[in-house]
Amino acid sequence: MKEIKEIRNLLNEDRFSQLCKIGFIRYQTPSGTTDIHFYKHDIIALSNGDIVTKDFSDEVLKFMLAKLDKETIIEILKRSPIFYELSNQI
Repeated sequence: MKEIKEIRNLLNEDRFSQLCKIGFIRYQTPSGTTDIHFYKHDIIALSNGDIVTKDFSDEVLKFMLAKLDKETIIEILKRSPIFYELSNQI
């Protein structure tokens, strides 16, 4: 039986801003690079302080925001070319 590895990722203001600009995080694995895509429901969950989990075959990646205030999150979302409409839903 294969062991599943849990990896936790804390997104600071810069990383969250970058994520909101391009919609994914590039993740380096031993076998290559994988793009982890985030969708509107993922961004809403992160903005509300929840943990977003992405499952792969042998790894579970968990993402959460570092301590960002609501105003900062809303400003980042307003500047996002992908998730700008979510700024009214947070």
